[in-house]
Amino acid sequence: MSARKHRAKATTAPALRSDVQIAKDMALGHATDKNAEGRIWRFYDRRWQAIPEDELRQKAMQYDGDDALLSKSRIDSILACLGYELGDDPEFFAGRVIGINCADGRITFGTDGEPSISIGHDRDHRQRHVLAGHWNPGTTGEPPEGSLLATYLKGVFAGDPEAEEKIGLLQEIAGVAALGYGTRLISPKAIVLLGRTAENGKSRFLDMLIGLLPPTAVCTVPPDRLGDDNKIMLLVGALLNVSGELSGAIASERFKSVITGDLLDARKAYGRDVVQFRTEAQHVYAANQLPPFRGGMDAGVRRRLIVVEFLRTIRLSERIVDIGKRIAREEPDALLAWAVEGARRVLARGYFNEPASSKQALTEWTQTADAVAGWIADRVLPALEVVDSEPARVTSAEAFADFRLWHLAEEGQASRMKQRRFTESLRGAALPGVRYIPGYHGFRGFEGLRLKEQTGAMKAARPWYGEDAA
Repeated sequence: MSARKHRAKATTAPALRSDVQIAKDMALGHATDKNAEGRIWRFYDRRWQAIPEDELRQKAMQYDGDDALLSKSRIDSILACLGYELGDDPEFFAGRVIGINCADGRITFGTDGEPSISIGHDRDHRQRHVLAGHWNPGTTGEPPEGSLLATYLKGVFAGDPEAEEKIGLLQEIAGVAALGYGTRLISPKAIVLLGRTAENGKSRFLDMLIGLLPPTAVCTVPPDRLGDDNKIMLLVGALLNVSGELSGAIASERFKSVITGDLLDARKAYGRDVVQFRTEAQHVYAANQLPPFRGGMDAGVRRRLIVVEFLRTIRLSERIVDIGKRIAREEPDALLAWAVEGARRVLARGYFNEPASSKQALTEWTQTADAVAGWIADRVLPALEVVDSEPARVTSAEAFADFRLWHLAEEGQASRMKQRRFTESLRGAALPGVRYIPGYHGFRGFEGLRLKEQTGAMKAARPWYGEDAA
């Protein structure tokens, strides 16, 4: 007698034939688990963990028999039914208690901003990760003198007039990542670590940041891949998203949604069902040069970026091999205490403290990555407050013609931007004293917009567009 027939005869339970019946039976073993963000989660070993899909498939395969011949497609159907049976709760983890889950327990911050710790871990905390470091109340956030952490922070910005501010910002970034608070700030930001020279220390900070968190909390999704469903699903449950280099144009709209923590729709690889989830990761990217944005760097994109410049090349005699990784591995308690202090400051303020150089670097990036912003910086005069006469007016077509000449003169090649996109970008710039008039009384354009006299190079470019150069 075959093993399959033997199992069928040995059982006295009702036969489970349909996918729904099998899923209902499987659900009995998951009564305390949660279905959220496209996965089934269980509380185990101090945290909520996603049950591996292979494990669920193996459980489903145990129902294979004469009464239910299971193929891959049927197992897919059973797992989908299991999710329906458990009920989808996409906001389950959004209701987690804000805190840092460390080896000793959960660090939280009171109304006075001071951190405290509750010993132990609880399923009601809804935490998905446990940091390796230990922390006790009263622990200072100042790195111990002579420690690797202190050595790194002193060396990486040595001689930088904004050294203290930049170190403080790195500390706040670490604290926000440990909290999983990136998308809950008053003004959520993606961090770009910019170092145009080699051996400037930015990659060592990434190593340190990655090591602060457990591997389950870190993912790598470059910003130009945020539109890829297979990639963006890696952000589910992540506290930190890093990318060692930036390359390729970044899609503006998806970027804004991810950084802000909007409810996203995505699909698993080869899946048909839409998965809804909110990102909570802090995004930190390293770059030698700054990439362009598809769709332009409008005000919404600019509000979601901070650039941190690493200006110093670390001398060979000062370099410590793998210092970032060693800090995380050898000084986890000091690193955690440093991050807790950064978290305390950000929670009290609600946003990152940006050095002046970060704002200037972002302005320069905007003008090089966004042609319209560059044109505004070069060609647009401040608006005038008009009392007894009509304000200046420039039609959309006239502004676009000026932009095309400027682009050809400055870049040496014609812009491929269409007038509609140009007009949308100029409207999105929200220039003070300028308002868009959408075709009232025969005028479509910008009231209050004033343009400078065209340069000689722009006049020389007119024949390219069939205009008189005179």
